[in-house]
Amino acid sequence: ILATQAISEYIKLREMQNKDKRLSHQVTQKRRSDAERLELVEKIFVNCERDLEATKRREEVELRLKESEALASQLRVLLSKSNKEVSELHGLIQQLKGPIRVLVKLRPCDSGSKEGIRAVGDRTLEIKTSGRPRKYFFERVFDVEASQGEVFKEIESSIQATLDGQRTSILLYGQTGSGKTYTMTGRKDDAGILPRTLSSLLSSLSKHKMTNSSFSIFLSVIEVYNESLRDLLTEDTGERVPEPKVIPTESGVRIMPLTETCLTHERQIEEILGRVNEARVTEATQLNDKSSRSHCIYKIRFGRKGGILTLVDLAGSETVSETAKDFKGKKETCSINKSLSTLGRVLRLLKEQRTTGHSYHLPLRDSKLTRILSDCLDEQSYTTVILTLRTEEQCLGQAKESVNV
Repeated sequence: ILATQAISEYIKLREMQNKDKRLSHQVTQKRRSDAERLELVEKIFVNCERDLEATKRREEVELRLKESEALASQLRVLLSKSNKEVSELHGLIQQLKGPIRVLVKLRPCDSGSKEGIRAVGDRTLEIKTSGRPRKYFFERVFDVEASQGEVFKEIESSIQATLDGQRTSILLYGQTGSGKTYTMTGRKDDAGILPRTLSSLLSSLSKHKMTNSSFSIFLSVIEVYNESLRDLLTEDTGERVPEPKVIPTESGVRIMPLTETCLTHERQIEEILGRVNEARVTEATQLNDKSSRSHCIYKIRFGRKGGILTLVDLAGSETVSETAKDFKGKKETCSINKSLSTLGRVLRLLKEQRTTGHSYHLPLRDSKLTRILSDCLDEQSYTTVILTLRTEEQCLGQAKESVNV
């Protein structure tokens, strides 16, 4: 009986021990679960704090963004107003300078030659004669030391006038070998007025994008050779390309077919100049080893207000005896002189018409050159002639003819 009781008590004790173990395990599990829950709550709390801070920061950023947008809008209004005021000032400057301006650029003497022409100040040109030197007065005279940048700065207002919707033209006129093409295109390390103009326009393009203006730049290049037209930007596919035709319109003229290139970056400038230089007609003459035998017309059109800027590298003015070596050369020279003579008559009549107020018939249809330029040779347009001169004594005769034109 005692043994049975002892065994029964032992069993009860073991059951109580097992029960205690189970309870202890449950307590441990519960503590562990509670710890995990507490850790999760702490993480949730930390995440909530982070989300709250992020929300505050986002609200601050959104507030600053709204303030920045409002400030940017005000700046755009001010920039637009400033651009308008600048445009008005440029227009006033252009009016004060006059509708037709003549600038002179002197080419340095060749080594071993005597100087027969020199600049006296910024507006006076002095040419040797058999007696006392004769003086001529112009809007600006650039001496032999003048840089390409100085020439460009003088015509920069014409470019701005074009951006404001005006039609302007810049004509380079002078004797063969006087530096017209160099003044127009220059070199890589000394850019001429054309690449400087295109770079300036591309800079203006980025500025106009800031003011959300619709602004695009389109360039076309036409060559006039022996009264025939040629598109210098068309792709050479080996097939015969039809000659472009000059078609009169209400606003001027239109040339068809004609390739127009949309300019978007400065890399295009060097590429286009290279293509034009290769395609343009040149020939060795008695005055120059590589003389341009054609007129090269660069037309820059804008997709905003309809302004047109025309830059023309005219063929060299010369006599048949000075340059022509054969029948082809004589024909070229006669064609060049005829078109230059017509252009000179048009400019003289246009200047007289604006000075006196009388109306004259402009012989624009007498040559292909003046027909193409008819949209920038009227009472509403502005023209700048850059007269390039050789300064050697042996070139005095042609220089005097150029000055008197």
